[in-house]
Amino acid sequence: MPLPVSVVSKPGNLRIEASFSYALHGNSGLRVNQGAVRLLGRLVDSLWPDPPLQHDLELLVEGALQGDVGDMQRLESIFHSWVDAAPELDRLASHSPLLQEVTRRRSEWLGLGSMGLEALSYLRSGNATPSGWQAKQTALLHEAAEPRELADFVILAPLEKLVAAASAPGKH
Repeated sequence: MPLPVSVVSKPGNLRIEASFSYALHGNSGLRVNQGAVRLLGRLVDSLWPDPPLQHDLELLVEGALQGDVGDMQRLESIFHSWVDAAPELDRLASHSPLLQEVTRRRSEWLGLGSMGLEALSYLRSGNATPSGWQAKQTALLHEAAEPRELADFVILAPLEKLVAAASAPGKH
């Protein structure tokens, strides 16, 4: 899957060329104006304070937990896009000091995408989560909630709800 942004690094600046084509206001929760080319001094300059996915993910999780197959499929697509983008971001980071600033966040983002996919898998199958799975996911969520690298995840509450539902006896 191609990464939805191309990153060109020059000393002191990062140029992000947006080529977004998504139905749900961007699958990452981070967004650059569509079609815009912006010069940035730091990666955080490109982040929106209130990305649409912050609210959309809440609604999708609610719908999925109420049995909406379309919402569950959209969640799966979002989580897959996070997991699929991680290797490309790592490759780009090897040449971009600005992406290197968010090494920990990139790693956590991959973990959050994997967590979402696992939770959906347990919800769909009705199988019980392994012993300690919920504790491990909750620890990752708490770690990702720590302020660092000038970027905060705004999608942790719906993920926590999804993890709790996947771990609950007699789940949906």
